[in-house]
Amino acid sequence: ITRAVFRLESPHKPTKHQERSPRMLGVLRKACHLAVAALALLLAILQPAQGLGLRSMAKMGDCPLCVAEDHCHLACSHERKAEPGSEYCLTSCTGAHPGDVFDEAWFQRADEDREKRRELDESLKRLGRELAEDS
Repeated sequence: ITRAVFRLESPHKPTKHQERSPRMLGVLRKACHLAVAALALLLAILQPAQGLGLRSMAKMGDCPLCVAEDHCHLACSHERKAEPGSEYCLTSCTGAHPGDVFDEAWFQRADEDREKRRELDESLKRLGRELAEDS
């Protein structure tokens, strides 16, 4: 049937490519469907996923303290160029509350608190060594 169609349209003998064209169209159609499906999957993956990672967008029912801490982690990455889940951001954002402003002043206070805790730890260790020496 294919050869008859080609003979009616063209006085030349159909090539192998022309004889396979209906089959090739089916293959191309399937490839096109796969390409569209792959593109849709890629777009779904690249779209920001809600509910994954930091809960930066507060929804009804979210824990306000958790959302505040998440906002602090994001600000930490911006203000201090640290990863949001880094030890620095975790300790700096402990105690974050809704309504807090996570700016340079916040992280400066967190640095000062961290230094005070370090000094207190050193003082307690020194006292422990002194007590151990006395006994």
